[in-house]
Amino acid sequence: MKTRTQFLLSMLSIAALVAISGCEAVGIKPMVGPDGLPRLGNGPFTDCNGAACTVSITVVNCDNVVDPGTLYVGYRGQVQLIWQLNTPGYTFDGPGIVFQGGPITVHGAAPRQVTAHDNNTGRAGPFKYKILLRETATNKPCHKDPEVVNG
Repeated sequence: MKTRTQFLLSMLSIAALVAISGCEAVGIKPMVGPDGLPRLGNGPFTDCNGAACTVSITVVNCDNVVDPGTLYVGYRGQVQLIWQLNTPGYTFDGPGIVFQGGPITVHGAAPRQVTAHDNNTGRAGPFKYKILLRETATNKPCHKDPEVVNG
């Protein structure tokens, strides 16, 4: 029995290496986090490995909202997510953060901070969302469309 299990594990390892090599051969590089594990979603990645994580948002201008890329929640269990806006002259607009489904519920918005609750129920995602901002001087709306992946 042990020999069959070892054989199956070897075959799975070889299949994974072939798949990764095939992706790299056509120019697709698999995303890997700092822990060496593969990541779903689009990079760059920001890791969230605790019961609460703060996501910093910087605005260069309305067309250039710098966010952390894909937020990878590696912590198992419920997580509080906090988006903090660091650039003067901009505020969160309306709810500030809007998810398009998934286990994440936004429950608090202020001009410079939005909080949400990630149930992290085992559904990996990615869960796409919008960052809604407003430039205070011109009242111009700005947005960015990143995602969250639960590990």
